[in-house]
This record gives sequence, structure tokens and C-alpha cells, in this order.
Amino acid sequence: MLKNLILLMLLPLCSVAQTVISGKVLSKTDGKPIANASVFLSNATIGAKSADDGTFSLRNIKSGKYDLVVSVTAFESYSQPIIAGNSNIKLPDIILSPKSNVLNEVTIKVKHEPYRNRNLEWFKDEFLGTSYLAKQCNILNPDKLDLDYDDATGILTASSYDFLVIENQLLGYRIKYFLNDFTANLKVGSAKKVYYKGSVLYEEMKGTPSQEKRWLRKRQETYENSAMHFLRAAAGNYIETEGFRVFKFAVYANQERPSDSIINARIKLYKDSKSGRDSLSFWTKKSKLAKVIRKLIQVPLKDREFVRSADQQELYDLFCDSGALFVTYDKSHRFHTNDHMEYLEDYRNVDNSLVNFNTPHALFYKNGILADPYNVLYNGVWGRNRLADLLPVDYEPPHNTTNDDSTTAEKIVARLKYFTEQHVSEKSYLHFDKPYYAAGDTIYFKAYATLAKNISFPI
Repeated sequence: MLKNLILLMLLPLCSVAQTVISGKVLSKTDGKPIANASVFLSNATIGAKSADDGTFSLRNIKSGKYDLVVSVTAFESYSQPIIAGNSNIKLPDIILSPKSNVLNEVTIKVKHEPYRNRNLEWFKDEFLGTSYLAKQCNILNPDKLDLDYDDATGILTASSYDFLVIENQLLGYRIKYFLNDFTANLKVGSAKKVYYKGSVLYEEMKGTPSQEKRWLRKRQETYENSAMHFLRAAAGNYIETEGFRVFKFAVYANQERPSDSIINARIKLYKDSKSGRDSLSFWTKKSKLAKVIRKLIQVPLKDREFVRSADQQELYDLFCDSGALFVTYDKSHRFHTNDHMEYLEDYRNVDNSLVNFNTPHALFYKNGILADPYNVLYNGVWGRNRLADLLPVDYEPPHNTTNDDSTTAEKIVARLKYFTEQHVSEKSYLHFDKPYYAAGDTIYFKAYATLAKNISFPI
């Protein structure tokens, strides 16, 4: 009977809701259907073409948040957010506007042409990355790119007027990326910042059985210790089971350093006076103290201390009070932590990431996708990842049949542990010195209160 009960518990965990999204694409000019339009979910592997009557249907969509994109020659691109759940979605008619044929003024910059190869290599480094995976990626049509580098500001900008076709030979994906905007600050001496946005469709490449087996293995390796992997584990309350450990990276004002106004006033006072050399030295040292202290708190956080369920269905809240989240990963649970920024950005760092918050909290969906990617800033392993190291949002790691039962059991134990931490139960217990007593005997006993995981103490 117990075995049957466990099977019933597992069914909801293993079943995945599949949604169908359907609709019709029409022209704004005459209201006629548009055939052969590309309709796809950005950052996923789901896509289709509209039929002669303009209709389309996207199938086998897992629950989560996506961006639906419609693109066709001679029409402006269209996009809208979609939240897939347990029911099919019938969209209102999608109306596309024709592209304007007005030509902007063209400024010919001959000096930029000889530097295109240099600019293209810089673009590849920041867009695809510099990892081993990135070196196996190839942009098949770089002529679709518009590149420009400003010598004065050190800023490289780029965009594409059609889909870039990128082959990732190690992961087995052909990626179609319509690049709307790309900006990289490459000026020497300034903090490197890279920003890009666009619409992307992943297509699985066809290969030999051995190639496809290798692609599956490399995809799983790429998934492990990714931001997507971490957020999915956080949503399922099995952070540690999946090989993660989270610490607080505290950021607070240095109490030993007075304000700038006080320091500057004291330095000026003792500079102007003929005496007080020791005082001047004292306040000069104070001025060199860091205004902000950054310290790794070496106590692992519990799930509830940095993630909670939001009000909306399948939406979660990631947060950290007055600081950042330091995340370390090792699927064998032999964790290594090094919070120095030099090490975090070093290529030898393969286990530590830092999550900085641009807002008080960051909402994310069950499929491991942030509602607004600009709510957080990654350093470390996740911060180094570029397009070559990313997977489609509908990626699911393959089941390991040899460890399936043990992995599932570990996840159940992790969830039960989380439940007992949230719902602490108490039981009283009396411990007597004998099983029975005669009239007039002295009774000796101890009383205990038992909390949650058999933690007890005498009353």
C-alpha cells in the first residue's frame, strides 16, 4: 500500500503540462492573411510557419513565460509576452504593418571599412563569448551585421537587418538571432559592460547517432551550474540536492570611516594649523578606509531566506536583504568558495557566481527565466556566459535511468525537509525509570519536548 502511495505522489512531479498556442497573421493594409510568416517563441526551440490562410499553431509548449515573435519579409516584426499554463491559448488576430521604405540619410565613413574584421572579432568575443564552446560557434552570415566602433568612447555597437545564422557545433544547435541592439564598452581602464537584445530561435541540428549522443551530454554539462539550473532548483525547493549552496555576500557601510564632510573638515583644520601632525596623519588614514564593507557570511542560507513563492501562479521571488547572493556549485557536494573579484572573473573559476540586485527583488518563472533580466547582474561563472553557453528556455535535462529512483527520493526528502522547517511540530514525551510501579513507590521521570527533526531537550 505504501508503494502505491509513493507512486501517486510522484505523478504530479513527473508530468509536464503541454500547451498549444494558435492564431492568425493578417496584413494591416488590406486585412488579408500573410502566409509563410515565421512564428516562434524567442529563446526556445518552438517555431512554425503561417499557412496560406495566415493561421499557425505552436505545440508541445511547456509551462512558463515566453516572448512570441512573428517575422516576415517586408513587414515590421511583432512580439508579445506569453505565459503558458495548463490550458491552450487562442490569440487574437496578429496585425503586421508594412515596413517603411523611407531611406535615412547615409553618412559614408570610409575609415571604418578597413577595421571591419577587427570589429567583427571584438563582436564575436562579447556576443558569442571566449569559452571553449564559443570557439566552436560559427556565424554563417556575418554580412548581415552592421558594426561601428567609436574611438573616442571605446563603444562598439552592432545590429542586424536580418537573422544571423549561428551554428553551435558542440551543443548541436542552429541559432537564428535577429539582433536589435548591441552595445559593448571596450574602453581600456573602464568596467566592461555588454548589453544586447533581440529575438532568437533555436533549431536542433541533425547528426549521426554518436553526434547526437555527444550533443545531449554537452547540453547537460552546460545546463549544470547555469543560472537556469539554479532558478529551477530554487523554485522546486531542492537547491542543495541539485548541488548548490548559497551564502549572503553582505554589503554595509564601514562604521570606522566617518563621513567625507567630517574627514575633509578635520584634514583642512590640521593642515592649516602649525601643530597636530599626528592628528593629520590619523584623519588621512581614515580617508583611505573603504566606505563600504563587502564580506562573505560563511553560513549557508536556507531556501526561505532568499526565495519565496509570489502571489501569481508559477512565479517566484528571488531576494537578498542588503547585499548579494554568493552561489557555489558542486554536484558531488565538495564546495569551494572564493569571493575575491579577481578570482570570480578568472577563467579558472568554474563553481562560484555572484548575484547582484538592481532592484529589491527579482521575479522569475518556474522554468528558470527571469521576468525582467535587468533586475540582476551576474559576476563569476554566470557573468562570463554568452550566447554560446546558453540553452533554450524549454530545455529539459535527460533523465538518468540509473539514478532516477535515488534522485527522486532525494528531491522528496528535500521537499519534506523544507515543509517541516516551515511547519514546526511539537510533541511531549515522558521517560519513566520503570515500566510499572507498586503502591508507595517513588516515580522518577524526565519530560521532553520534541521539535521537527527529532531535536529534543529536557523540560
